[in-house]
Amino acid sequence: MIDNPSGRKKTILCCIKTVEAKYSNFQFNLYSLSDFLRGKESKVINTFKLNGLRNFGIIKKIYYKQLQSFLNELIKEEILSVDKENYNAISIINSNVDDEMCKNIFSNVVK
Repeated sequence: MIDNPSGRKKTILCCIKTVEAKYSNFQFNLYSLSDFLRGKESKVINTFKLNGLRNFGIIKKIYYKQLQSFLNELIKEEILSVDKENYNAISIINSNVDDEMCKNIFSNVVK
């Protein structure tokens, strides 16, 4: 688990970018991103062999609902967006978020 909350944003964005670069025909949705970050096997994870990537399971010690709340807050703050017309695919719309903002978001959501 990553101990630094401000590092979580960078890690999550890094995971999204890494997977999108490796698999041009794949995009995370909230569920598949949560599974990937928590190290949970699923049909999507296994089909794309995401469980073999270095960042698979980097946030294992966080509850699913807490991670979902944090991701939803990143969407609310317009750091991530969800394309409802593309199977709820997640996109990064603002990768220039400062660490303090992310730390505040995380600490407000995960207590």
